[in-house]
Amino acid sequence: MAAVYGGAPVARRVRLKCAALHALGVKLNRIDPGVDEAAPAPRRRAWRVLAVFLAASVAVHATALVILPQFSFDRELPKVRVLEVVLVQAEPPRALPVESVPARPPQNARTPERSVARAEPPRSSPKMDAPPPVLALAEPRPAPEPAATAPRPAEARPAPAEVSREVARVPLSLPSFSAAYLRNPPPRYPLAARRAGEQGTVTLRVLVTREGLPARVDVEKSSGSLQLDNAALETVKTWRFLPARQGAEPVESWVLVPIVFRLEGAS
Repeated sequence: MAAVYGGAPVARRVRLKCAALHALGVKLNRIDPGVDEAAPAPRRRAWRVLAVFLAASVAVHATALVILPQFSFDRELPKVRVLEVVLVQAEPPRALPVESVPARPPQNARTPERSVARAEPPRSSPKMDAPPPVLALAEPRPAPEPAATAPRPAEARPAPAEVSREVARVPLSLPSFSAAYLRNPPPRYPLAARRAGEQGTVTLRVLVTREGLPARVDVEKSSGSLQLDNAALETVKTWRFLPARQGAEPVESWVLVPIVFRLEGAS
């Protein structure tokens, strides 16, 4: 029989305490050790059963995870091959070698015969027989009449000898530019050429017209300085000349004009 404290059995109090503690989530182990044997056995069994079910569920799920892939993934869908499409420029078709067939000459055509020039022996000109001499038959002459004076044959006059007439060439006088009345100015000495100490002789070739004007002026021989050559050209283009003459007639002619550039004190 259960001991009674204060009129109520001890087992009833323990149950009430266990229910209250269970509601608060407190474990039964914290209860007085003398009361462990009096704890309800069905609740422990329930926890054990629940733990067994949980363990079994975990084991079943683990087994399913291990076994099911072997059946589900063995039947995989057929693999789809991915084809890579690459655009490649098509090569032009290779021309097949055409065998050149020699053209056959037509049957009717005849091969031209080669004309071989044969050296023919020189033909000897046939000898022409000299015509037989014609015999002049003497006709009977009438009675002699008084002889008439025969006309004299015309005398052959000698051909007139060709008289070679030599045309006397009129001497040509060259143009002149040194006449005092022409008043041709001398060329100016370029200042840059003076400072550089440049000097020399320029020879110009001038084409003088009939009027005595320089139609063309070229450098025949340079002085070695471009400045001196240009100064001489520009000056001579303004000169006046005495034209060349052939006899009394003025003619167009070329003349050489030397111009000397020399610094003072230079040897």
